[in-house]
Amino acid sequence: MLLGFYASAADPRVRDALGHYGESFTEVACEAYQTLLDAYGLRMRAPYKVEHLATTIAVLFDGFHMRWIAGHPNLEVEPPRSCLIGCALPAWWWR
Repeated sequence: MLLGFYASAADPRVRDALGHYGESFTEVACEAYQTLLDAYGLRMRAPYKVEHLATTIAVLFDGFHMRWIAGHPNLEVEPPRSCLIGCALPAWWWR
């Protein structure tokens, strides 16, 4: 449903709502990714910040979701649950 709003992003109210969603997602995602980095003793390499990681992963999720909606054949099989992306992707994204 959220992706449907992107088509209406020219409307300032929709754009503001999408901006709020993006900011709130990034805030929560940054906390989660920073916790993972800390748990494994990792850090972002300068000049990159955890916000860059969160934004990049969010863009990948949006792209995967759009391809899934379009019926892209390479998304018909669930990813392994042992990987970060496989664990992070909601089960309802997959057929």
